[in-house]
Order: sequence, then C-alpha cells, then structure tokens
Amino acid sequence: MEYRRVVVYVGRSVKPLARLVAHINAYNRRKLGQATPRVKGILFDRIWFKPCEHGELAVVEQELITRFRPRYNDIGWKAERRELKIVVRGKAYVLNPGCPPATPRTQVELRRL
Repeated sequence: MEYRRVVVYVGRSVKPLARLVAHINAYNRRKLGQATPRVKGILFDRIWFKPCEHGELAVVEQELITRFRPRYNDIGWKAERRELKIVVRGKAYVLNPGCPPATPRTQVELRRL
C-alpha cells in the first residue's frame, strides 16, 4: 500500500480484496474513536499486487519489507525494538516477547512510591 508515493505497508493475503476492505473499515473506525479489530487501519491511495505461489508468500513479504521499510510494518526491520523484562513485586514480566533477546541492562525494577 502506498500513501503519497511512499510505501506504508506490505502485507500478504490469499484474499487481498477482503484484506483491503478490512483495512479501510479499521481506518474509519479508528477515525471515529471506536475500537479496531486486529487489522491496522491504514490510510492509502494506491495499492500494488504481486502474484506468487502460496508457499512463497512469507518470503516475498519479507523481501518487500526489507526493501521498502514501510512505516506500519515493524516486524523484520526495526532493530530498536527489544524485549523488556520488568520485575514487579518479585514477579518478572516480559514485554515484546517476539523481539530479539534483550541485553541484561534493560532489566528494571519498579517500586511504588
């Protein structure tokens, strides 16, 4: 998806038109302040389709994300996202569990004042 000639999102779908409608509906809900489903509501003015075999979807998507670095695709190229471990009352919580492992210095301990 493009907005003002900049790639803002790369996605994969077996039913791309249904996926586009889901993005449009989610964007409209977000503008109205309503809760959005699992789909990101993205504003776009141009779309591109790249037909490929079903087994190639993940590879093609990752190549396009790496090439264009779209704003709304944060998996696969934003190196600054890290796993964060927080200890609250002796119990450890992990934020962003799918990210690369964090360095030990990102561990913090929260205390109520």
